[in-house]
Amino acid sequence: MPDRQQLIDAIATLERVGRVAAAGADPRTTVDEIVRVVAEQMATPVCSLYLTDHDGRGVVLAASTGLRFNPAAPPRLGPGEGLVGLVVERGEPVAVKEAGRHPRFKYLPETGEERYASFLGVPVFQGGEVVGCLVVQTEAPRSFREQEIQVLQTVAHQVGGLVAGLALHALAPPHPDQARGEVRLVGVAAAPGVAAGRAAVESGLLPLHAYQSSGEPEVELTRLDVAVAASRADLDRVIERLRAEVGEEEAALLEMQRLLLAEGSFLSAIERRIEAGADAYRAIREVALDHYHTFLRLPDPYIRQRGNDVLEAARRLLETLCKGQPQVVAQATAGTIRVATQVAVGDVLDAPEQGVRGFVQGASNADSHAVILARALGLPMVTGIEVGAIHGGDRLIVDGNTGTVYLNPSPAVEAAHQPPPEEAWAPPGPAERLPVRLRANVSVARDLETATAHGAMGIGLYRTEYALLTHRDALYREAEQLRIYARAVERFPEEPVTLRTLDLGGDKPFLRLLPVQEANPLLGLRAVRLTLHRRRVLSVQLRAMLRAAAEGRVRILFPMVTTLEELEQLLAAVAEARRDLEEAGIAHGEAELGVMVEVPAVARAGRPLFERVDFVAIGSNDLAQYALAVDRQSTTVGHLYQPLHPALLHLIRDTVEAAHAAGRTVSLCGELAAWPLALPALLGLGVDELSLAPPAIPRVWEALARLDRAACAPLVPELLEAPDQQAVLARLEDAFPELAG
Repeated sequence: MPDRQQLIDAIATLERVGRVAAAGADPRTTVDEIVRVVAEQMATPVCSLYLTDHDGRGVVLAASTGLRFNPAAPPRLGPGEGLVGLVVERGEPVAVKEAGRHPRFKYLPETGEERYASFLGVPVFQGGEVVGCLVVQTEAPRSFREQEIQVLQTVAHQVGGLVAGLALHALAPPHPDQARGEVRLVGVAAAPGVAAGRAAVESGLLPLHAYQSSGEPEVELTRLDVAVAASRADLDRVIERLRAEVGEEEAALLEMQRLLLAEGSFLSAIERRIEAGADAYRAIREVALDHYHTFLRLPDPYIRQRGNDVLEAARRLLETLCKGQPQVVAQATAGTIRVATQVAVGDVLDAPEQGVRGFVQGASNADSHAVILARALGLPMVTGIEVGAIHGGDRLIVDGNTGTVYLNPSPAVEAAHQPPPEEAWAPPGPAERLPVRLRANVSVARDLETATAHGAMGIGLYRTEYALLTHRDALYREAEQLRIYARAVERFPEEPVTLRTLDLGGDKPFLRLLPVQEANPLLGLRAVRLTLHRRRVLSVQLRAMLRAAAEGRVRILFPMVTTLEELEQLLAAVAEARRDLEEAGIAHGEAELGVMVEVPAVARAGRPLFERVDFVAIGSNDLAQYALAVDRQSTTVGHLYQPLHPALLHLIRDTVEAAHAAGRTVSLCGELAAWPLALPALLGLGVDELSLAPPAIPRVWEALARLDRAACAPLVPELLEAPDQQAVLARLEDAFPELAG
């Protein structure tokens, strides 16, 4: 399209759009006519206008010619979803010849768009903010020329001015979720604890700011230099604060950001983008998002995490560059739950000062730096949630113990999830009077303090993989591991500290250790299967654990043992590690050894294994998943996960009977351990110890103080004969109404 023709077309389009606006029709008629005019002028069968929802939580199809939609219940896209989400996220045009092949493409079947191949979308701005996206589509694959993109941008600029005066609520009606009652969203339990508050929703991967470009590359490069220097200094202060207040391992999480803000390819790419004509704000966003999506396509989750580091560095740069300028997204304030596609490390670090109570994340990565810091700071977090279902201002309960988010919770759910009181909790009676011992689940060093504050009687499960993966080489550094384990032993010198060997693979992939990618990782090379395959990793960890046992009562727990042959190999590895330490003259102790029952085969026929170890631990979450063939984190079948299904009760009974016959104690960790209504069943079945998230201990302690094992046992036969979980719950609620709710 020649420049002259481009100008003629743009003027003609603007004139027609202006006449539509001047007609003064109602908002619906106005936008319908605008998209019709644009489609006609652009010679495309489709033109659509998407507008950001009321609280910036996504976009809604406000008007279209060529696509089917019901204005009363229009199609919606969550934050960052689809090519439209990419346009809004970047604030820049996106042109794709074959949209269906683009990794960010999201098909909306109700619109009938399957027959359209090409996509051109440009942002609609209003007062410097992105408020929507204007899109044209064609049936045949088409490479849109620069002149066509500029025409649509010019039109979008005019549209932005027009929609400013329209009653947008008439175009983007409230999300249907607002009209319904309680909604239960199931995701990944990333950081333990329970928090309640109003949602503060952030749309997209990077925040949007109002930015006034100078239009001069030299000025923009200078602004970038100033922002980089200030960001480096700020990051240094944050790292020192973390090191002093939280710990060395948590501070190490920010080292990659420090590298990105030093001289390197990331900053060089931004500079080149500015030299090519972009302003500093646009260049940072574009380069960061390009890098992020490049990392996202890589198979190794450890390397993919670098993409999050890029976003973190970009956030810091943008906030410094735009200091004093308004941010488009709603800011989190005291008493809120922050909801985002990707929670930033900075968001977590600022949470205590801002009064943010917890986090909900769309991305499902439960081992990101933000998640690790949330655990360290005691902030509940659930990942893998469809954040598009949540509005700013919605009432939320975030249960980081079970991976559940309650949207607009009922009074009963509110009452059942009351957070612990602000004042220090004191046990209502001596621990000796409880029918079971209550121990803590911990993941990082900061959890140790939380466990002590909540009355834990030692550590029932130390998830060592989370602590070790905060350091790139800790898997192979015995001294570093010893330092981590020794802190736990020092915290509980008279109580057992149960250290689980690495439980990687499955839902915690770590492809640096995996020889192949598997179609079904939950049934593949994971837990002890993986560590037996990587003997060096296992040997280093066992030596460090045995050395920690010289200072206290250490128990080593092997996850997902399936066969006696596996156990024999593990016991041989322990014996070899002990011989190595003896020959080197290094102090070590006699750690107790245990197996974790997570596979139904071991629950049903585990006595030969139990006789070879010192204690037995039931992992109820995985045991239920394998028994019911359900992924509890699945958005499609997660509702079939039933932790009190009679089949699971049978497996717990079989495990306890076999273990007790071999003279071994049985502990249980998982969702059941923190569920007061499940306690009578666990007591009746004979479980000796419970291990749970520290914040859940007070509530469980108080429930146990009212229970007697002998009184619970007669109820067990009825529970085992129940047809389903609903019947189990009904019987428990009838017998123990004070525990219901």
